[in-house]
Formats: sequence, structure tokens, C-alpha cells
Amino acid sequence: MLHNCIWVMVFAFLLSPFGLQAIAEWLISGVDSINTSLRCFYCKLKATNSWKLWANLSRSLYA
Repeated sequence: MLHNCIWVMVFAFLLSPFGLQAIAEWLISGVDSINTSLRCFYCKLKATNSWKLWANLSRSLYA
């Protein structure tokens, strides 16, 4: 009985206007966070000229 009640509450949350928007916002913010992290990593590599070292290292790993 409790298991069915939990599923009904989850389903009602997803159907409500808040539920789907909250899940979409959570996914978009996660993707944006990954994007920002990768951009910062790339800019730091480029600013310190260590991107050449990184390129040589990655090239030697896959050669």
C-alpha cells in the first residue's frame, strides 16, 4: 500500500507544473555547469601555454 502511495505522489509531482519545470531546470543547470567547467579548464590551459604540453601528452597516450 505504501509503495503505491509513493508512486502516486511521484506521478502527481511530475504532472504538476512545478515538477517538470524543476527537473528541466536541474538538467539544464547541470549541463551549464559542465560547460562552464570545461571552458575554465581550456582558458587556464591556453593562458599558461600548457595546452601545448597537454596536446603532446594526449598525443603520446593515443599513439
